[in-house]
Amino acid sequence: MTIARQVAEYLEADANSLTRRESKRRAIAALEEVAIPDAARRFGDYPHQFAGGQHPRILIAMVLINRRAC
Repeated sequence: MTIARQVAEYLEADANSLTRRESKRRAIAALEEVAIPDAARRFGDYPHQFAGGQHPRILIAMVLINRRAC
């Protein structure tokens, strides 16, 4: 599963009224906030394509998305 699908799925679970475009925008913004380089381009990459230190950042981005949804 791509990072895009993982993050967007997490976001869509919390906010059913978001469009796919808005979900993607928020997810990319969260990835940029945790310093994933070139987040918009890397959004479609698979987890194994990221360096080991970036994996926790992706999880932190998901937490940030969840905090904003509350």
